[in-house]
Amino acid sequence: MKKRILSIALIAGLCVTLFAACGKKQENTATVTNDTLSSAEVETEEPVEETEPRNPLTGELMDAKLVEQKPMTFMMSNDINARPQYGISKADVVYEAPMEGEETRFMLCFQDYSDIKLLMPSRSARHYFVYWARGLDSIYSHYGQSWLAKPKLKKIDDLNGMDGALANVTYFRDPSRKAPHNAYSNSDGLKAGIKKMKYKTKHKDSFKNGFNFNEDDETEIELTDGTDAKVFDPGYYRASAWFVYDKDKKVYKRFQWGEKHLDGNTNKQLAVKNILVQACDWSVADEKHGYLDVKVTGEGTGYYITNGKAIKITWKKAKAGSPTYYYKEDGSELVLNQGKTWICAVKKDKMDRTAFYDSEEAMKEARAGQ
Repeated sequence: MKKRILSIALIAGLCVTLFAACGKKQENTATVTNDTLSSAEVETEEPVEETEPRNPLTGELMDAKLVEQKPMTFMMSNDINARPQYGISKADVVYEAPMEGEETRFMLCFQDYSDIKLLMPSRSARHYFVYWARGLDSIYSHYGQSWLAKPKLKKIDDLNGMDGALANVTYFRDPSRKAPHNAYSNSDGLKAGIKKMKYKTKHKDSFKNGFNFNEDDETEIELTDGTDAKVFDPGYYRASAWFVYDKDKKVYKRFQWGEKHLDGNTNKQLAVKNILVQACDWSVADEKHGYLDVKVTGEGTGYYITNGKAIKITWKKAKAGSPTYYYKEDGSELVLNQGKTWICAVKKDKMDRTAFYDSEEAMKEARAGQ
């Protein structure tokens, strides 16, 4: 009996010793852990705030997957017989530049081209539009091309309507309209063409397109020291386009051919937040066909127009595949208001026709005197 009591006592004592040892070990561990945390707190930097995904062509909030994809650029006629034009109001950016016959042609740019029911009329490429498209790292959609543009297309993902593989896949003909203004496409056709040609749809991670937007959703950029620009006349001859500022909606509404410029899909007037003007050197590159060489590479002057005001700017595009960058007169990078942008390339020696007016009446009087 004494032996049993002794054994129990020995076991009890051993347990006390073990628990005491464990307690000391836990206490020491806690001390080390606290010292380590203290050191980490001193060295750790504050976490970087993640930016919200924004449309790289408008600066507006957008699904991250759409932000990462290459945009679609689409050539569209601006001939008087091309009306109505379909799908143009869906574009985030519209490039307009002179071509033969004193006409202009459009290149529409879409970051999201998933829901466009009709794009018409699709027309042919000119090489200076290809340079712009490359600067956006876009997939380029067109129906034919000038001989000057043909070699340039080898360096871009090219959805060419003259490629028989894309007939009735990407491009179709509307029998109710006269050729050449009856070729069209849509979202399904563009996607089918990309799939058939096995083009990649995502940008490289490092890609930047050259546009810089105001990130403040509450405060807009006001060009307080700029020139009044209630009415803007880019000075194009044939379509005689002009823009009128709507101070209530804070956008510029577009007119041409003596009437409102409408999208045939919606029957609504085209309107944009920003207008950029690029004064460009130019020459006739092909006397027989009248093809122009409009210099959209290099650098030049121009205007930025938004919210009823205009300021002078400069633009730079280092080479054919580079983005175009825009700067204020003081050399700082130009920041645009969020929203759609219309870019007008104007012949440098015709910039005297490019003007701002207080009213449409004043513009029409000035035009009558030219």
